[in-house]
This record gives sequence, structure tokens and C-alpha cells, in this order.
Amino acid sequence: MRRILAVVLLLVLLPAVVFAAEKTKVDRYEVTYETAESSCTILSVSDPLRGYGGALPMELPAELDGYTVTVLGAGALAEHSTVGSLTLPASLKRMESSACKGAWKLSSVVVPGTIEYIADDAFDGCAAGLTLYGPAGCYVQKWAEAKGIPFFANDQAVTDFRSFHWGDTMEEVIAVEGEPGSRDVSDIYAASSIRYDVELMGKHNELIFYFSDTEGLYAAQYITADLSTVSDAYDYVEDVLAQISQKYGLAVLPRERRTAEAMNMRDAQAVLTGNLEFGADLETNRSQINVWLTGGDDFAYIYVYYCSLDIIPQTRDYSGSF
Repeated sequence: MRRILAVVLLLVLLPAVVFAAEKTKVDRYEVTYETAESSCTILSVSDPLRGYGGALPMELPAELDGYTVTVLGAGALAEHSTVGSLTLPASLKRMESSACKGAWKLSSVVVPGTIEYIADDAFDGCAAGLTLYGPAGCYVQKWAEAKGIPFFANDQAVTDFRSFHWGDTMEEVIAVEGEPGSRDVSDIYAASSIRYDVELMGKHNELIFYFSDTEGLYAAQYITADLSTVSDAYDYVEDVLAQISQKYGLAVLPRERRTAEAMNMRDAQAVLTGNLEFGADLETNRSQINVWLTGGDDFAYIYVYYCSLDIIPQTRDYSGSF
């Protein structure tokens, strides 16, 4: 009888030994997790900026102190007050009950194709416009459709810019876009460019394609100064980012870059003096994308800049004045 009681006691105590809780820092957050062999479950993520008025992006890692993250545990991000966009690791397999419940600012989540289970209430109480992004045909897509949550599939065959792919020749672009308004040749990186005047979402834009003499199309951008008010410009940036988000299946959260001087200025003045920028820096599997409202010298404009990650990457900084 004593031996039986000893075995029962050991079985009761064993989980506390095997699944010991650990803590580690990930960016600004403290993450608590428990381990089982070589994998781990995230138990909680701290909320150090509770009370902050904005929303922030969060990317959870695939490993914590050498353990593979496979589970987002029950209530791990419940009631989190600042997470606005969430990128889940490619190693994740499960999201347990109330994993993100009540994270009321959470509006976009990028999910991997490895997820095999999501609890019904994992996203209850999140932002009204919550959207999930992930591989076409994955478990999460079917789960989202059943729950009535918008899901956009990542399409690896999607074009890089407009209807073109990086590496296309100038002749191929002109065949589609027509004769450019101007052509420029630069000795920098043996690059050349062609320019058009186009309408983009109701605003006049200058459209520029950049070509390497040896590698073809490697970058392109829109620039618009067709801005009536700062509020109008903010709305335009948000609309552009929403279009990019839908095309590439990216979780996009606009943010501000504000100097200390801007704290004592109205937004319009801060933008015109170069003390306030609004937009986002994004990256797909093939492209870097920058979308920003910026300004200086009493002039404001919006640029939408795309650049190949593979073709002569040293040219990423060659984007006019940016």
C-alpha cells in the first residue's frame, strides 16, 4: 500500500518537474514558457506598456532559449492592451483556449501553415476588423472561414510590383505601361529609370521604375504630393497599406515616427517641418516595401517604394531622396 501511494505521489509531482516555467526577454516583452523535451509552450507575454494609447506589432520567435515554440498556451495574450498586429512563428502547432482573447487592439495576425489546432475562443474579443493571413489551403484558413473571420492567402506567385516581376526588362515594362514621360540614365550602380504620371487610388502620382543594366527591374516607386490635408494624407496611407496587405498577405500596422520637437506642434506643422512621419516598413519573401507620409521645408509628400531583396541589394538606398 505504501508503495502504491508513493507511485501516485510521484505521478502527481512529476509534471511540476518536467514542465517547469521559465522566463526570457523577447524585444520589450517578458515571455513565460514551459518546456517539454525539446519544445515549449508560451504561457504568457507581459504587457509593459499598458496604458499606452497606440497599438504595436509583435513577432513571436520560433525558439526560446533553444526550445522550439509549438504552442501558444491558454490565455497567453489574453487582455493584452497594446498588441495590434501579431506574427506567429513557423514552428507553431496549437493555439489553446483564450490565447488572444480580449486583446482588443489586435487587428491582423500572420499564421504559419504548421498550425493544426485553434481553440474556438482563441480570438474572441479582438478588434472588430481582425484579419488572418497565411498559406492557401492551410488549417487556419478553414478555421477562419468557419468562424467568419476574414482570411487572405499568401500567394507566392503574386507579382512584385504592378503586373511585373523583379528582373523584367525595360522593354517588357514599356510594352505594358506605354511610352514613358521621361527616361533617365545614371552612373550609380549602372542604373536607369523611366517615369510616368498615373492615378493611384484617386490621387495623381509620379511612377518611377528603376533598372539595372545587367539585372533588369529592381525597384519602383510612387510619389504623390496631391494632398489636401494631413488627415486626408493619413487616410490615403492607410488605404495604400490595406491594398498591400491584401495583395501580399501581410499583417500591416501603421505607425508614427515623431521627433521630440513634434510634441509641441500640430500634426500638419510637424509633417511639413520633417518632424513627423506616418507609415510602415514591410517585407515580403522577395521585396522590401516602404510607405510613408513625410515632408520638410514646408512641403509634404507620400512615397510608396518597392525594392527587390535579391537583385543588387546595395541599391536599396538609391530611391531618389529617401
